[in-house]
Amino acid sequence: MDVGLFDQVKIVRISDEDQLADIEFNEAQEAFCEASCQFHDTKQQDVMEKVTEAEVRLLNAFMNRSDNPVMLKAWAAYRRRLLFRHRRES
Repeated sequence: MDVGLFDQVKIVRISDEDQLADIEFNEAQEAFCEASCQFHDTKQQDVMEKVTEAEVRLLNAFMNRSDNPVMLKAWAAYRRRLLFRHRRES
């Protein structure tokens, strides 16, 4: 018997804290990408401050209060991807 796409339905409850964390992460990612693109275009000091603030916000959302060394390595790879591949893909 084949299982089709909608043969099984599961209800998954997501807490409000998890939803807010996801929203915060998405907003921080957008802010960081936008600020880094502006910095590459203008190279002004005030834009660099925005990039730094956005990066700290994104790092906090990414790490989610964890100090796991694996997460720090994942952050480094994720940051490189955003900085060096984001502009080409967009």
